[in-house]
Amino acid sequence: MLNKYLILLTSSLFNLAGTTLIFGLFSSLFLSNSTTETIKQLLFDEQLAYEIYCPLIQLFVGSALVWTMGVLLIKNFGKQQRKTLKRSTGAIATETLIILPIFFLLTSGLAQLAMNQMAGLLTTVGAYEAGRIVALWGPEIGNNRFQTVSIADVQERARVAAAAIVTPVARDNIKDGRCEPTQVFDDFAAGMEASGIASQNLADAGSQLSISSYAQAFGGSNSFYTRAPKKLRSAYCSVTISDTFQDIPNSGLVGEDFEVTVTYDHAPVFPLVDKIFGTSAIERTYTLRSHIPPNTKIPKG
Repeated sequence: MLNKYLILLTSSLFNLAGTTLIFGLFSSLFLSNSTTETIKQLLFDEQLAYEIYCPLIQLFVGSALVWTMGVLLIKNFGKQQRKTLKRSTGAIATETLIILPIFFLLTSGLAQLAMNQMAGLLTTVGAYEAGRIVALWGPEIGNNRFQTVSIADVQERARVAAAAIVTPVARDNIKDGRCEPTQVFDDFAAGMEASGIASQNLADAGSQLSISSYAQAFGGSNSFYTRAPKKLRSAYCSVTISDTFQDIPNSGLVGEDFEVTVTYDHAPVFPLVDKIFGTSAIERTYTLRSHIPPNTKIPKG
């Protein structure tokens, strides 16, 4: 009896470890160290805690399903090997041709579902980062102390900040004529190049929208260094920022609460299921307090 419970416990721990491994590997593809640290902070934020916990739990459940499919496939393959001598080769080949398309469809669906959950998670973090940018730059609107700052300028800075967060889940390609990068975006891309994160080659960002293979879904043989500019521009063209912060006071002694809404148009990247999922608009709103309005008079000297 004791051996039975010991085997059950060992099996449970093994499956939990396998699920955790898949969860960790998938998360590591899309979460940088800085984004991970931000997510840890937002786990205790009352506004965003649900939007953080929910996709993480769903992603873990998806990892468990992927692990279960893998275990069942291996066990079934072992059984098929033992029965090979008793059955004709043609029957085995037929069964394989029937099972493989279903297996790849389920795998693509689970992978895309996990990608969608990660996109929702990163959009939540993007809303937080966009809010921080607006909190800093919002009170500068109209003060023109060092340069002209408008609502559009603040929106653009927030847009680039949010796009940088969702870049890992964005496609490597963009729609023709969707948008043209501004100087703020170009400066950010130049900063990435200067820091050695990615090249600034945006000229050949491309317009191919169809995903025809798994290799293309994962970026093919190109390194992140060469893919990052295309993914960043794709994310930038898929992100919009609301102007609900336009009433932030630019004078006085205190800041005021405001909200910023980030909308990210997430497109599927895996073949077979791209038509099933389609492009989805993910919207997140974050409310926080702006900085104290700046002193309109620049100190002498």
